[in-house]
Amino acid sequence: MSRRSIRFRGVIKNGAAIEFFGTMIPSLLLFKRDPHAWWKRWRARQGRNRQPLPSLDRLLNRPDDTGRVGETHIFIFKWQSDVFDLDAFHDSHDFLLDLERVLRAQGRRYRLYTSLSPKTNLPELAAAAGLGDLSPFGLLIHRRFGPRMLIVGVEVEGGLPIHQPEHNGVGCTDCGLCLRLCPQAPEASGEVDLRKCEGCGRCITCCPVGKSAAT
Repeated sequence: MSRRSIRFRGVIKNGAAIEFFGTMIPSLLLFKRDPHAWWKRWRARQGRNRQPLPSLDRLLNRPDDTGRVGETHIFIFKWQSDVFDLDAFHDSHDFLLDLERVLRAQGRRYRLYTSLSPKTNLPELAAAAGLGDLSPFGLLIHRRFGPRMLIVGVEVEGGLPIHQPEHNGVGCTDCGLCLRLCPQAPEASGEVDLRKCEGCGRCITCCPVGKSAAT
């Protein structure tokens, strides 16, 4: 079966709901895992606007990889394990908050894309920027991190002073393992119900690309 023949059902189109619940749930999970870490992040965010502006150079060194398509910059924050990384999620969120402060202070026009941006296909943009290839499920398979990462971005007038690294290697190898191990058997049914994907993650944990980087 061609990867392009898979149909996806259950796509959530309510952008406000995606942003609200997608931000709230990781925050609650962090609180459950480590209340002290949650409290430190919450305090830091409350006082962020009173803190000195970070330098743009140091700020742009926070992501683990970067790419660019036109005036849109893509930033990668890798996970430290096979499962959803709460710290990477919050690091990417804090990065965008600080980047917004800097761009606003510079008086520049910009548009931020969080990892939850419902109207922008960040995996496709990241693939176009040479950061990897798309899996049969539409996930970005980064050449070093595999699918174990978060993607955020910014479209900014004039671009940012980032040295673009050379992106060598491939991401998805078309091994088909994720299709064979998916509980919904998309090779036979030809479709995937995204509502049944919540809490599964088998297509991520089974991916052989980037396994060593997540340990």
